[in-house]
Amino acid sequence: MAKSGQNVSDIKNANRSLLLNILYYDGAQSRKALAQKSNLTPAAITGLMAELIVEGAVVETDKVTTEGRLGRSEQLIDINYLSLYVIGIRFETESFETSLVRLDSKMTAKKITELPFCPLDRITFGKMVSATVQDIITESAVDVAQVVGVGVTVSGIVDSEHGASIDSYGILEKDLNIVSELMKTLTFPIAVENNVRSMLRSDSILRHAKPLQSTLFIRYGPGVGAALLVGQKNFIGSNYRAVELGHISVEAGGDKCVCGKRGCLETVVSYEAIVKNAKKIFSAEQAPVLFESCNGDINNLTLEQILSAYEKEDVGVNHLMKSVVVRFAMAVANSAVLLDPERVLLASGIFTIEKFAKQLQNAISFFSDQHKPRYLMIANSSKLDKRGAACVAIHAFLATGAKTLRDNKVK
Repeated sequence: MAKSGQNVSDIKNANRSLLLNILYYDGAQSRKALAQKSNLTPAAITGLMAELIVEGAVVETDKVTTEGRLGRSEQLIDINYLSLYVIGIRFETESFETSLVRLDSKMTAKKITELPFCPLDRITFGKMVSATVQDIITESAVDVAQVVGVGVTVSGIVDSEHGASIDSYGILEKDLNIVSELMKTLTFPIAVENNVRSMLRSDSILRHAKPLQSTLFIRYGPGVGAALLVGQKNFIGSNYRAVELGHISVEAGGDKCVCGKRGCLETVVSYEAIVKNAKKIFSAEQAPVLFESCNGDINNLTLEQILSAYEKEDVGVNHLMKSVVVRFAMAVANSAVLLDPERVLLASGIFTIEKFAKQLQNAISFFSDQHKPRYLMIANSSKLDKRGAACVAIHAFLATGAKTLRDNKVK
């Protein structure tokens, strides 16, 4: 379907968004620098900055810069990081975490709410989330006008364009329009995203680093999730299932996956799969180190015990983990060949095990062609995950040109 044309208001919001993004990713700027970087006229900059200052989106700092031959000093303008907040709501399998986060990404309050049952129906969802949002604002003594957006993340298939969770694999009821439900009681702009795509967005938001033209993000553990940034936008595909790396088929007639198919990558490399396959070799003959560490009792078998035996060169566990490394590396390398990103960002707590990280690096190199992208491994991605929902809201704030503040002023 063809895109409709833009009216004056659309163009204005786009220019506001452009300026806010420059400030966020390049830091405080003078009006002259903003004009140069945005290619907007000085008059346009003056008008837009005046609006944004009145609305509270940006502030004039006490810093000045000297520019030009005459050495004229100009005051620097920056985003109003310390006075504006977003709320992040991150759904997990048995609970959801609500956080109040300043625009400088500092978390100032957090609440964890247990889910009474799963899948959560839309009515219960709306009541629980709305009440928690209102509670965290009240308890933090923050003015409602200071909250510029809400971000919600959940695993599974997410239609971020319409703010709906299509299938969260049992956490929420299917085809739940999150935005519609929350707008019944909340007045903030609401953005919804898949949890892994939110982590990719967090990488640039938290570092205040402009996103590359293309980045493939892969999270390993406990399952396998992936996201692709193209042209600085998350690529979601026509059915919101783009880059579902964990659910590509790797084993014909394999174990049944949570998605309903058989033989998905997750069924052979996920943490659950590792434990399941370790039970098959649990004996003094096949996995002596693992068997001894569990005192011969299979009920003591955990992922931690398996990884410890792997580091201690248990023969059976080494064979098991080699299979995991090879299959995961093939999936990663093949994805890189298919998508040709500038960078591949791999995140997993298991990368703290140097042996695993090195074996994976070697395997990826083996399966890669000569034009392989730049790979980066992150051993601690918890902050990307925990701030993901808030970063979705921050991104929406920047992308819409602080539209919520403008609308509030109009009212």
